[in-house]
Amino acid sequence: MSAVMCRLQHALMQMGGHHSSLPACTTVTTVKGVIRIPISTNSEGTIFYTTTTIGVEEEIFLNVALDTGSNGFLYPSAFCDWQFDWCRTHGGYNYLESHSYVNPHKNFSAEIGGFAFGGVTLQGRLAIDQIEVGDVTFENKMFGEIISSSFDFNFNDLFDGLIGLGRSKTSATGVPIQHILLSEGKLDDAVFSFSINPTKPHAGDLIIGEVDHGRYTGPLSWTRVISDTKWEVNMDSIDIGDTNICTGSCKADFSTGVELIVGPNSQVEAIYKILEATAIPAVAIRFVDCKKMHTYPSLTFTVNGNKVPLTPQDYITKTDFGPGREFCTLNFLGLEEPQEEKWILGAIAHRSLYVVYNFGLNQIGLAKAAN
Repeated sequence: MSAVMCRLQHALMQMGGHHSSLPACTTVTTVKGVIRIPISTNSEGTIFYTTTTIGVEEEIFLNVALDTGSNGFLYPSAFCDWQFDWCRTHGGYNYLESHSYVNPHKNFSAEIGGFAFGGVTLQGRLAIDQIEVGDVTFENKMFGEIISSSFDFNFNDLFDGLIGLGRSKTSATGVPIQHILLSEGKLDDAVFSFSINPTKPHAGDLIIGEVDHGRYTGPLSWTRVISDTKWEVNMDSIDIGDTNICTGSCKADFSTGVELIVGPNSQVEAIYKILEATAIPAVAIRFVDCKKMHTYPSLTFTVNGNKVPLTPQDYITKTDFGPGREFCTLNFLGLEEPQEEKWILGAIAHRSLYVVYNFGLNQIGLAKAAN
């Protein structure tokens, strides 16, 4: 859509009426080809986030989590309901501070999973403004201002909002950014991936537009996505050492909105038993003996015949509190058996695996990440 028509559409939106349901006509300013958006992680590598800038003259800076398990674009509103902890403790978008704000005169309601959300329903109003993510400028980008939620939850201290990179091409709070970039002709290829810098473990990139062949070792195995809403695939098997954990119907959902590696409780308990993991009351994660780490077997995911291993150093987090005070925790979490058993490979798995999300061919590419 031309810039003139876009301005006309937004003028009609500001007037309200029957034009208020028109979608935002987002345009993009960036270098064509491959886009690298700098990202940060927390110390455990379980949360990926980046900084966004909203507005043209009076700029508003807010951090957003990057979640492949959700769709949409969300910020807390500066006018959110203060009864909620997430409202009181986080920065929010204030449309009164932005001269480039456009009011679509429309509310939204969206269910979000992952992180601490746990299927919370968020309500608020839609907004349109200019947003910069890395070196990419999205003019007239629609997003959701969160005003209330179905129950309280805690945003992590590191981020204020959410950019969804899920499977859907649409959402209640605007078109996902990867599909905007593709439709605007800004990408060489319809793929994205996360690259965590091995020399700077709390920094990396969201790479959109190409497969970075220097970021993995061994073959890159492709498999078809089997869900219309999630990045879910079938795996041949999951094994730890010589013990098979799952065969035949091993579904895996790749979601950076989940921090750990999550699996059906019975299968995760089998891993705990092999590793002789120790449980502590009221603590969900399990502990193992740090001195035995070198003796533990690899956890292997097999996709289309290609074996992709996680070493003990990949699936165990070692925390050093001083001489003789080392703690080693497993990066697994078991959940009660759902109707359909599946694994979720969260953000922490993306430290050790190179995962390519192909939103053109609806495929996942999987390989061992390069050190």
